[in-house]
Amino acid sequence: MAPTTITPRHLARFRVPLKAATAHVLPSIAPALLVATCALIYAACAPAAAQGIRNLEHARSLDIGREKAGAPGSFRQGQSSPRIKDSDMALEGAIDPSVYRLAPGDHLALSIWGATDMVLDLQVTADGSLVVPSVGVIQVDGISLSNAADLLRSHCAGPYPHSEISLTLVRPALLRIMITGLILAPGIYPLASTCRLGDLIELAGGLREGADSRAILIRGRDGRSRPCDFLAWTTDGLEEGNPLLYSGDRVHVPAASMRHRVRGIFSSANEQPAGRSSALDRPFEPQTRLVPSRSSDNLGFVLRAAGGLDGGFCDSGVWLIQAPKEQEAGTGKSWVPIDEIDCTPLEPGSTIDVPFCREWIAVGGAVMRPGLYPYLPGETVMDYVYAAGGPGPTGCYGSWKVTRPGSGKRHAAAETDTLAAGSRIWVPERNLSKISSWLVPIGTTLAVVVSILAFTK
Repeated sequence: MAPTTITPRHLARFRVPLKAATAHVLPSIAPALLVATCALIYAACAPAAAQGIRNLEHARSLDIGREKAGAPGSFRQGQSSPRIKDSDMALEGAIDPSVYRLAPGDHLALSIWGATDMVLDLQVTADGSLVVPSVGVIQVDGISLSNAADLLRSHCAGPYPHSEISLTLVRPALLRIMITGLILAPGIYPLASTCRLGDLIELAGGLREGADSRAILIRGRDGRSRPCDFLAWTTDGLEEGNPLLYSGDRVHVPAASMRHRVRGIFSSANEQPAGRSSALDRPFEPQTRLVPSRSSDNLGFVLRAAGGLDGGFCDSGVWLIQAPKEQEAGTGKSWVPIDEIDCTPLEPGSTIDVPFCREWIAVGGAVMRPGLYPYLPGETVMDYVYAAGGPGPTGCYGSWKVTRPGSGKRHAAAETDTLAAGSRIWVPERNLSKISSWLVPIGTTLAVVVSILAFTK
């Protein structure tokens, strides 16, 4: 059979029907085609855009932390690194000569009173020595101020006989201390030689989540490491947990291996008190806080380290779940009276449950702020629903359900019904919202199918 030759006359037969079909089909499928195209573009670009936003927010948070800490890498081009101002060199009090260790850069005054009265202005050199006229070079790096004064008296006895000699610190040196580990902005920071571990941590932006604030290691120039319980300083003010830093020290913040789990609601200095004491206040949201653990911990310290107890908690005691010791079974859940918490030892990794003693109403479902709200006699179902912000975009305005105390079933409730303490309110979603949630993907799929069929015909 001979092949058919397509001529312009054959094509002319299809021009008019094709134009007519296009004129009728395109207007009908244009909305569906537009919706399908937008849906495909969104499906393709949304994951990448969301990841990009998360990356930008993470980078911005790190940059904010570094700018707050004054860390290297947080300055724009043309800016200089932070400098220690005179106000940053403020002292806690008078220097203790037996504790303060001399370091390169210390400014000293050597007073000689006798046959010749003089005051020599000295500075510890970069190699840790003092150059004293008529005496020579004396190594003083790392020794206390009182020991340095005794050393100078013995060396100056010959050149300056029958003289009273004293050594005074005029201005402390400026050190550079390195901090690494789980810190917001690790690096090397300038610090006055009178500064402590807490000053360095604050300058570096603070500890990161998961840091072991109870075993911060300070390694000296001699290679010896000394652990510091910084949490003991922030919780109980123990000075041993916030030691002075010396020339050549390096600080490392490790990750916590074992932590106590404290569950409940706690006090917080960052939270503002509610403006009124009624059911219209914000809900009480339970929290879980993790506290690095040690074998010598007691229950009272861990509760204080978690932030202290809120006034809405039962003041008679807490529940304790001791972590099992090696090759032993756990002790289970036990009640600890409030007057025994400071003398109750804890095993590393224990769990503490702080009970809530206020009477409450639980509001859940499709509301703006689900949670626990204080019970007030005479308040109605509607009062508590609107204390939770009212129904959400998909919530019903009516047909609310209530579970009474001691009953596990939900019952319909009127908006003006009063409640007993411990009741639970449930706001269901509207049926229309459920249907619309199904119609969106179905409509998008149908639009894509219609578009494909229209182009294949």
